[in-house]
Amino acid sequence: MEIDFDSRVKHVIDSLESRGLPAVIIKNPSNINYLTGFSGSNGCLLITFQKKYFFTDSRYLEDSKKQFKSWIVQRYSKDFHEIVDKLYDLSIGTVGYESKTLTQFDFENLSKNTLEIDFVKADGLIEEIRSVKDSFEIIQIEQSIKVADLTMEWILGQNLEGMTEIEVSRMIKRQFLELGADDVAFSSIVATGLNSAVPHHYPDDSIIQSGDCLVIDMGAEIGNYRSDITRTTFIGEKPGKFDEIYDLVLEAQKTGISLITEGITGGQIDQIVRSKIEEISPGFSKYFITGLGHGVGLDIHEYPMLIPNSSDKIYQNSVFTIEPGVYLPEWGGIRIEDMVLFKDNQVSVLTKSKK
Repeated sequence: MEIDFDSRVKHVIDSLESRGLPAVIIKNPSNINYLTGFSGSNGCLLITFQKKYFFTDSRYLEDSKKQFKSWIVQRYSKDFHEIVDKLYDLSIGTVGYESKTLTQFDFENLSKNTLEIDFVKADGLIEEIRSVKDSFEIIQIEQSIKVADLTMEWILGQNLEGMTEIEVSRMIKRQFLELGADDVAFSSIVATGLNSAVPHHYPDDSIIQSGDCLVIDMGAEIGNYRSDITRTTFIGEKPGKFDEIYDLVLEAQKTGISLITEGITGGQIDQIVRSKIEEISPGFSKYFITGLGHGVGLDIHEYPMLIPNSSDKIYQNSVFTIEPGVYLPEWGGIRIEDMVLFKDNQVSVLTKSKK
């Protein structure tokens, strides 16, 4: 299946029109990849109603001219004067830019000597479009998920007691590569004992021992698209407290999934799930110290964000995680994370490994 880049650019132009912007400068590497397929280290796009420009340096220039035939491909300099010249040539007086990506140094170079041009922050313009996945993206994500599911089932079937977190993390990466992944989607989280109470613990030499909670959070990357899944298990005989907290987290996840409808915001889902945890176990919502979830695609964290006060909306063909957790500093943590697809007003849980 080929990627319809023209359709993606059209969505950008439609969004520009709805925002009253005649043009946008795009520097975010993932956004550039989404709109062109370019994965080099230096690119910049200028999209206007009339024309679309791809700027890069001498390393990529000739290949880009051959690859991106529907774009006007040009070399550009660190002072961005080539882009500014185009804005003047097209009589564009206002342009959007990605303030979260463009460095202060680059912005100063771009905006100096351009008193006649207004630069308007346009963060989220492309990311919101990306939150609606096309058929190609869904297929890529599902392939990545399949590798992650198989690896999670495999790693939890191993005797991990006595191994270090780092050793398990390396095993995960090797298994990903053997199953055809290009890479890990992010540094795998392997957290045992009290480390499991740290949501984004980086694996160290801690030894997995009987009597410990073990949280494993992993994702594969295939064709630039990523997956993300977390499972929590207990080493040795499980105490009643583990089952109680596990069931609480699982019920919170079920609640989050049941709330998914078109147009609901990530903040609304997050808040209701927190209230559900508090309702079931008074006082425990304060131990839910992370967001509920996030979009997954070209980036491991992207729109929609399901975090407190998020205004990101759930749209048809959105792919994102639901991952509540309870983290007790003196005991350990439990997180359950699955990826879901909202399509045709139905919610599909994409990750299948046992929980």
